[in-house]
Amino acid sequence: MEINVDDSGYGGEISHGTHEQAHTGGHALDPTFSSAWWFDGFIAIVCTVTSAFMSGLTVGLIGLDKLTLEIDATNDPVAKRRADIILPVTSKHHWMLVTLMFINAIVMETLPIYVDKMVPELLAITICVFLELIAGEVIPMAVCSGPNQVQIAEMCAPGVNLLMWITSPVSWPIGQVLDSLLGEHTIDRFNNAQLKALIMLHSEQALEEAYHHHKPDEIKGLTQNSINMLTSALSLHKIPVSAVMTPSTSMYCLYLDSKLNKETRKNILDSGFSRVPICYSEQYKFVVGILLTRKLISIEPSNETVAELFVQKLLHIKVPLYVHKTANVRAISTAFKEGHSHMAIVCNDVDGPGKLRNMADSLQHEMQQMYRGLNSSSNFDER
Repeated sequence: MEINVDDSGYGGEISHGTHEQAHTGGHALDPTFSSAWWFDGFIAIVCTVTSAFMSGLTVGLIGLDKLTLEIDATNDPVAKRRADIILPVTSKHHWMLVTLMFINAIVMETLPIYVDKMVPELLAITICVFLELIAGEVIPMAVCSGPNQVQIAEMCAPGVNLLMWITSPVSWPIGQVLDSLLGEHTIDRFNNAQLKALIMLHSEQALEEAYHHHKPDEIKGLTQNSINMLTSALSLHKIPVSAVMTPSTSMYCLYLDSKLNKETRKNILDSGFSRVPICYSEQYKFVVGILLTRKLISIEPSNETVAELFVQKLLHIKVPLYVHKTANVRAISTAFKEGHSHMAIVCNDVDGPGKLRNMADSLQHEMQQMYRGLNSSSNFDER
C-alpha cells in the first residue's frame, strides 16, 4: 500500500498495489490462462524447440566425420546421396556455425522475457534454466550426435542452408572474417603413420579385444599377413633398396659369352625368372643389360653367344637402371612404372650409377668394334 500526502496536509490519497506486483518485483503478470498468457507460453515453446534444433545441429553437423562420409560414399549409393546433401553445407564451416549460434542466441534471450510474464521471477529463472539446459541443449545434442547423426544431418541440412541465406547479412560477413583469421576447414586426410595405425586397429586380434571377444560374424578383420603387406607398402618411402636387393653372389645371370643353346635355355626356364641380368664375364660381374626371357621364344637354340645375337639385333637386351644403395623402394617402383627398367643395379658408391652408365656406353662401343664384321651393330635399347 502506498500513501501520498498533499502539501496542504489536510488530506491524502491511498493506492493499493496488486497482489501479483507484490510477488513479482513490481511488474504485472499476464492473467493465468488468458489469451496473452497462452501466447507467452507458445512463444516460450517455439524458443525452446528452436534452441534445441540449433544446439543439436551445431554439434551434429560440426562433429560429423566428413572423411567417413566420403569413404562410405564411394561404396554405397545411399551414403553418396547423403554426402551430396550434407557436404555442401558443412563445407561452409564458419558461415554455418555463425548462423546456428546467431539464431540460438536470439531465442535464448527471448525465452526469459516471455516466461517472466507467465510466472513469478524465481520460478521463471528455474523454468528457463531447465528449458535451456535440458530441453535446449543436453537432449538435442545427445540425439544429434548419436547413432542417427548422419540421417538427422541429411534431413536438416537443406533447412540449415536456407537459414544461412536468410541470416546472411549478419552471418556471412562474420563467417568470412573467421575464415580469414582461422583458415577454412578442410576434410582431414590420414598420413602413412596414421594409416598404419588404422590398419593395426583392424586386425583380427584388435577387433576381438574391441568387441570384448564378442565380435559379430560379419566383421572378419585383417590377418597378420595382410597387415604386414599393407604396412610394408606404406613404408616403401623409408625402405632403402639395399634392404631388399639380392646380393650379386646369389644372383642368377648370363654372360656376354654365354651360348644360348638348349641347355642354357633350359636353365633359364628352370630359374623361373622373367628377367635375367647379363654380366660382362664370370670374373667381372658388371651388369650390362637385362634379358627378357620371353624374347627367347623367337630365337632358335644355337651355339651363338649373347653378345653375337645382340649385335645381330636378334636378341633384345634392356639397359638396367643403376641406383645408389640409399635410394628408397618407392622411387625405384615409380621408375619401374614409367618403363625405364624392371630391374635396378644397386651401387655402393654415390657416383656409382653415373660411372656404371658410362662403362655401359664404353662397352657398347667396344662390342661394335669387336663384331664389326657382322651384318650390323646395335645400341642398347633404352626404352
